[in-house]
Amino acid sequence: MIYKAKPLIPYGIHFHETLFEIDKDEKHNQVIELYKEIVRDS
Repeated sequence: MIYKAKPLIPYGIHFHETLFEIDKDEKHNQVIELYKEIVRDS
C-alpha cells in the first residue's frame, strides 16, 4: 500500500508545512517527520 502512496508524500509534506506556517501546531511537524521516515525506509 505504501508504494502506491509514495509519489504523493512530497505533496503531503508540503501540505503540512503550509499548515504549520498557518497555525504553528506541532502535530504538523510530527506528520512531516513520519512522511520523511517512510521515504527514507523505502
